[in-house]
Amino acid sequence: MIVRPSRLSMEEKEEVLKRLWKKDPSLWSQDPLIQKNIVNRLGWLDVLPKMKNNLTEIIDFSKDIKEEGFSKVVLLGMGGSSLCPLVMSKIFGNQKGWPKLVVLDTTDPDVIEEAVSDDEIEKCFFIFASKSGTTIEPNTQFAYFWEKLKKSVKKPGEHFAAITDPGTPLDVLAREKGFRKCFLNPPDIGGRYSALSYFGLVPASLLGIDINKILEKAEKMIASCGPDVPIDKNPGFILGEFLGEMAAQSKDKLSFLADPDIEPFGLWLEQLIAESSGKETLGIVPVVGESPGIPGFYGGDRIFVYLRTSGELDDFVKELKEA
Repeated sequence: MIVRPSRLSMEEKEEVLKRLWKKDPSLWSQDPLIQKNIVNRLGWLDVLPKMKNNLTEIIDFSKDIKEEGFSKVVLLGMGGSSLCPLVMSKIFGNQKGWPKLVVLDTTDPDVIEEAVSDDEIEKCFFIFASKSGTTIEPNTQFAYFWEKLKKSVKKPGEHFAAITDPGTPLDVLAREKGFRKCFLNPPDIGGRYSALSYFGLVPASLLGIDINKILEKAEKMIASCGPDVPIDKNPGFILGEFLGEMAAQSKDKLSFLADPDIEPFGLWLEQLIAESSGKETLGIVPVVGESPGIPGFYGGDRIFVYLRTSGELDDFVKELKEA
């Protein structure tokens, strides 16, 4: 949004919130072509009911993979759609008795080769995740592991599942190769907003995480941020207004401080914020993983967010506030 929040009346701000939940693309652009593309990326606003209807499908699939003795799940992906699984694997890890999850968000040949050794390939399951089904990186990863599996098992397709949009080349490939499962995601969700769709929930379930609880927590937050919640009590609106107003005042470097056990969360936030706000020469630059500096020496273009669990950075944050 280009209009500065401070220049809007309370009524106008309330209208902005209502238009967002109605998926009104004119909030971002007046160009009909761009508006069409925007509408096709707002499905995350109402994805929860669709996913709740498919919870049993995801959970039953995950239990089958666990009970068949697969010890490792490798997610073949690239970019936004693989960042949420990466964050969950780093923060929560695999629960007892559930397979380890490895997210191959890379093109490094050495890393890909070392992800699965020859002696564990038969107990390895692969998730091929690509919204378009044409992304070159996961496609090359698939080709590599498919050839390795063909040498070790009779039915390599039983070691694969796909997550993609309906009708993509990956959808076709999954049927041709006899994949165990193909999860067809709602097509109006972009990769970095796909955490609560199949792209995020299937890997989470394979880690043994209670995905029903994830959706319950999400429902509570939706209720707190919905269009009928007063904007002065709406945490989503308050945060968005704060970030937008600060960016309009050239305080556009958003630095994340995080305690160690939640630090990986910044990996997802980094792309979510940078790619979503960097439009038409306007944007917010997220700073993630930076070592804390001297509080009084930061420039005036910074704002800070502290992701706090253990409070290890409390003293530093206190000095930062005073500075």
